[in-house]
Amino acid sequence: MSRAISRALLLCTLFAAPVAEAGERRALLIGIDDYSASRLPEVAPVEDRGWPSLNGAVNDVTTFADLLDARGFAVVTLTDQEATRNAILQELERLAHTARKEDVLFVYFAGHGSQVANSRSDEPDKLDESLVPADSKRGAADIRDKELRRIFNRILDRGARLTVMIDACHSGSGARGRTRSIRRDDRDVLDRTPAGPRPENRGALVLAATQDYDRAGEVADGEGNMRGAFTWAWLRAMRDASPHEPAVATFQRAQARLRAETPFQEPVMAGDAAARNRPFLGFAGAAKGAEHSGIAVGKIQRDGTLILQGGWANGLSPGAELSAGRTRVIVTELLGPGRSKARVAAGEAVRSGALLETPRRRWYEVQSPPSPYRLVVRHRGTVVGEGGVLTAGKSYELAVSGDPALPPRYLYVFVVDSAGRSTLLFPESGSVENRFPLSTLGAFTVQPPYGRDTFYLLATDEALPNPWILEWDGVRAPLQPAWSLHKTTFESRGRLTSRRQ
Repeated sequence: MSRAISRALLLCTLFAAPVAEAGERRALLIGIDDYSASRLPEVAPVEDRGWPSLNGAVNDVTTFADLLDARGFAVVTLTDQEATRNAILQELERLAHTARKEDVLFVYFAGHGSQVANSRSDEPDKLDESLVPADSKRGAADIRDKELRRIFNRILDRGARLTVMIDACHSGSGARGRTRSIRRDDRDVLDRTPAGPRPENRGALVLAATQDYDRAGEVADGEGNMRGAFTWAWLRAMRDASPHEPAVATFQRAQARLRAETPFQEPVMAGDAAARNRPFLGFAGAAKGAEHSGIAVGKIQRDGTLILQGGWANGLSPGAELSAGRTRVIVTELLGPGRSKARVAAGEAVRSGALLETPRRRWYEVQSPPSPYRLVVRHRGTVVGEGGVLTAGKSYELAVSGDPALPPRYLYVFVVDSAGRSTLLFPESGSVENRFPLSTLGAFTVQPPYGRDTFYLLATDEALPNPWILEWDGVRAPLQPAWSLHKTTFESRGRLTSRRQ
């Protein structure tokens, strides 16, 4: 990106995005292109993991530093061989030690991501996701997601607002032509120390370039400069953002651009409703329900067909009309729960990343192909059969069964009560670590009022752009081979909540 374009983005973002209302604003920006470690001392012997250098991580940090400086952030940067393991951890510890209530803190990392062997991990694959420091080639250990979680929780304990963005491979658990990944570190860390709750479940907003199992890419911007694909999509989404736009809407813009330009890469947003509805790096919340108000335009085909990042789960059906200013868009075909085709019916052309206003939702009966996956509800190890009673105050476990040979699918569980209200039970914090063949999906409790509740297990080949839309309505949809739904009904004596135990 040229300095002219960088400054243009800076000015657009400055006027489009609100600043925090109280507290200090501080950012730690880490970007590593140079993994040669040529000027760094040896830490410990280590096997060859590749360590190819990158081209866009420092560019990403430079642009973010300009943006944040103009918005009143005190910015600390660590780039290339400055970003050793000890230096990164020291700056993170400094943030945790000095954080105060209502501070707005931003932690950004661009570089290689990987995995570390941990035979005592609570993850099924016994691998912890990690960030690779600049002295990794000299034997320094990766910074594991569980180490980051402990520090982030201390920041949240002090009442600060925390946003974390990671543009690296295997980044979905939060803890990139060329991908930002190296081979895993097989030195077993043997760590079973509790890391505490996930920060995204405590008010933090976590943005990651990929799912925890996937790779993240680098792309050239309009001037031929290399960028992290996700960061480049996010910067343009910020440019297009309206004042006080909730972060989830900005994420939908960035996700749509990324899917159109780098379709192999699936980004992640994780956070509770308050964090998702606050403006990115802002303090005040957006209007209630704002996170459900738009559908992003993804790829635009040569014939002008729009691929929308919304489908039947958004309440769409063929013929549905959406709008963006004076432009009217008509849905022509549903491709599944999270995608559809459309065309511009009137007004100006739209571009990738534009947000369209959705029609008013209605309640429909959900239909789908027969599902090879089955939702199981258990209490203390005992399966509750179809039509059984779920008792108020008790905790129940959600699980899924299916042939392990089935292809991976993203899983979502929502429940519709007798009044037609829907609650998303799994995943709670975003489309991360929710792919079959995982088996246990968490737990819920039953609370008043009483009624008949219908559980739905949605399995789809693409992550929903905005899974929280499932907390609104169920809809009618045509048969599609890329998704399926399993329905189970219980008589509950208490209202179901998504609070895990």
